[in-house]
Amino acid sequence: INAEWCQGHTVRVIDVIQSLRESSKLWGRTAETDIYRDLLPMADGLARVWDRLQPVTLSWEQCVRYQHPELSYVGTTDWRAVLDGEPFLLDLKTTGNTKLGAGKYWDQWRLQLAAYRYCTEAVIYGPGLKEGEDEVIRHQEVEKGTIELPEVAGCVIVHLYGDGQFQVDGIQAGPKEHEVFLALRKAYAWRKQAEKTPGSEAPVIVGAPA
Repeated sequence: INAEWCQGHTVRVIDVIQSLRESSKLWGRTAETDIYRDLLPMADGLARVWDRLQPVTLSWEQCVRYQHPELSYVGTTDWRAVLDGEPFLLDLKTTGNTKLGAGKYWDQWRLQLAAYRYCTEAVIYGPGLKEGEDEVIRHQEVEKGTIELPEVAGCVIVHLYGDGQFQVDGIQAGPKEHEVFLALRKAYAWRKQAEKTPGSEAPVIVGAPA
């Protein structure tokens, strides 16, 4: 819904529900009335967020990448918009909880937003050929290029609750958070490699069974 509003489109909730049911076996097994019951309050909350913030959208659902010889990663941002004259990176969170202030995961969100904020480029995709292919496969997306990402004044969490309430919170996602994220990224890369071998400098034990 938010992506459509970012493009200035009018959205019918019933169309969103039908799209969900067609694209997912799980949603396809869920009654339309149940999805409508859960989705409508959040859509109403999101509408009131737009009315409150009066955002000027810069981008939405944008693929971003951090280029590094060993610690590269990719992700997809929800929303980049100007709020009160300043550019911000916004992330949408939803919860079925109806207790305002519940369901916060600040540690995870700070690292996530810092990772997005300090990506070095946005990646543009479009239909085309991958290396070694001689024809375009329908709906196949390949990388077409990159663009530089603009700096933002800060990061924001838009939290939508199951009863239509919402909270908009600024969140600290700066260099310190990005440093922690990269340390975790490095640990993940080490683990993926280390789980396959005892190590190139492991001692050789004479007489041990091969």
